[in-house]
This record gives sequence, C-alpha cells and structure tokens, in this order.
Amino acid sequence: MIEALEDREVTDAVVAMRRTLSFRVVAQGVETRELAEFLRRHSLDEVQGFYFNRPVSSEDGAALLRTDAWVADMSTAVAATGETGAG
Repeated sequence: MIEALEDREVTDAVVAMRRTLSFRVVAQGVETRELAEFLRRHSLDEVQGFYFNRPVSSEDGAALLRTDAWVADMSTAVAATGETGAG
C-alpha cells in the first residue's frame, strides 16, 4: 500500500492537473509492484524505476538493447501490473 496519505494526495493532484491541462505525466522512482499498480490505476502516461530495471552503464545498456533480454524483463514487469501498453 502507498504508505503516506500525503503521497497519495500529491499523486491525485498531479493526475488532476494532467487531465485538466492535457499534460503527459512520467512517474519516476517506481520501486515496487504495488506502486506500479497504483500508478497504472491512476492512468499515468509513463513509469520508470528500479521495479522495471536497475540503472546500467551506457555500454551495458547498448549491449542489452542488442539482445531480446530487455524485452523479456520488461514484459514480465508490465504483465505483473496488468498494463497492456495501450494508452
């Protein structure tokens, strides 16, 4: 569960601004499945963070993109949140 009521209230406010002003919102620092699910339910446009993948060096990132390993990793994380990729 999202621990702090204040965090939920801030998220709700950002989502409301997004809807009113037609902004795209990127949630950074997503570290748990629970948080990813919470953000998905709030219809954020993009999420990123340790839950999906740890930071890697540019060399390791380039090597990862040359393989299909990142697709499998991302598919597993996305499937866990129920996200379809459809916006």
